[in-house]
Amino acid sequence: MVAAFLLFGASTCLANDTMVLLGAGGLVPLKTTSVSMQSEDLEISTKQIHVHYIFLNSSAKDVRAMIGFPLPQLNGVTLAVSPIELPNPKADNFVDFAVTANGKPVVAKLELRAFQDKKDVTEELQRYGLTASLLTVKDTFAKLPPTQKADLVKKGLVFGEDGPDPNAGAWNMQATYYWTQLFPAHSTVDVVHTYKPVVGGSYVVESGDSKQNREWWEGIVGDYCGGPGSVRKIEAVEHTL
Repeated sequence: MVAAFLLFGASTCLANDTMVLLGAGGLVPLKTTSVSMQSEDLEISTKQIHVHYIFLNSSAKDVRAMIGFPLPQLNGVTLAVSPIELPNPKADNFVDFAVTANGKPVVAKLELRAFQDKKDVTEELQRYGLTASLLTVKDTFAKLPPTQKADLVKKGLVFGEDGPDPNAGAWNMQATYYWTQLFPAHSTVDVVHTYKPVVGGSYVVESGDSKQNREWWEGIVGDYCGGPGSVRKIEAVEHTL
């Protein structure tokens, strides 16, 4: 199934929704000239992202279309080694996404796809009994036969013993929420969706004894944390703890 796409609005803000179809390879965008986005209000905080849209169907016929909201891809390496905090790490809906239309709750479905170097490897993972979810891979991978484990590690889909998190997935996970929306003729529809942001952090690590490590560490900290001498100040505080 081939389709062009319409991304509502002229901006490239990640909050924008897209009209989509469900094609053989997952969600694909759908082009429409009947429905347009009249406004978009975005509120951002460390606790919640809140987006309010007003859509207008300017045609004389009702339009029933699927709306898709893709999240930025979640990288398996980043998830394994970076101090990011997922709002709900035990659920596929890890950002607690919710949507309403004209004030009424809408049940949004969730599609997860896995990518490795821009190649969709979702079906390949499924052949091993895995899903595209980076959040459930450890438990499933642990139950696989040794030969299948070795295959996944060899293909670079799971880190293995030499990786930062041996049983974790190394792919990129694309999460897209979607639902069917009715746009009545010559009418507007208010769509509101909310989700919790993924909060990042940082590590403070030992600088190492070598001159090269020391210079690298002082350069990084000096650029971002207060200028020359910052490493010594951090170490002085650390030694008092």
